[in-house]
Amino acid sequence: MTTEDSFNEKEAIATIIRWTKKGKTVPRPLKVARATDYLRNEYGSISEVANKTGISTETIREFTRINDLPDKVKELIEEGLVTGLDIPYRISNLKKDEEKIELANSVSEKNLTSDDVRSIVRVKDKRPDLSIQRCTSKVLESKPKKVNEIVSLLRKENLQKLKEYASSSEKTCEDIVSEILRDSTDITEIESVQINENGIIMLGLSEKNYKVLKSKGEELNVPKDHLVNEIIGKWLKENY
Repeated sequence: MTTEDSFNEKEAIATIIRWTKKGKTVPRPLKVARATDYLRNEYGSISEVANKTGISTETIREFTRINDLPDKVKELIEEGLVTGLDIPYRISNLKKDEEKIELANSVSEKNLTSDDVRSIVRVKDKRPDLSIQRCTSKVLESKPKKVNEIVSLLRKENLQKLKEYASSSEKTCEDIVSEILRDSTDITEIESVQINENGIIMLGLSEKNYKVLKSKGEELNVPKDHLVNEIIGKWLKENY
């Protein structure tokens, strides 16, 4: 991978200081890494670079590791698909270039966080027999799901029809509501459904499916707390 970056001592120091003001949320990690490498060659040690720039030795060391990443990973960093300092540094701790590339691609495709990447590298270190893909799956599967709750009140006539339909279908009202929402929207999965005797529905949705339902509300111009009632009422009118 070629680069147009060229530095003198003053420019390299200024680059490091400028782009590390916000700690590890570094917007131009490759540029800083190149400046760091330039100064390391000039001064002969990482500790001297740290002294001259006022940046910690640990942080300077992390930047130098970015320079050793495969070109394909650097391209993802340059394109902003792999961001910050911590994620590239964690990727650099993998032993094989192909593993680094695979994990960097996963970061880009799955929007992995620093914590995700740190955990994946830790799993790989403990279980070198596992592929990066499998390590990634294990980490993501172990994460607690964020559930968004939506509360909606069914109109009395819709609640009554729902109970009648559920009884005739030998299903629960909760099952019917889940089926209606999946049939009427692009929701793929509902984490939980609870309906009390007064017709109050409490839905638990993943972030993805919550956004789907929110988008449906915007499409129909119906407020979120009335949307579920509208969808169920319309479906029952057309199908029961």
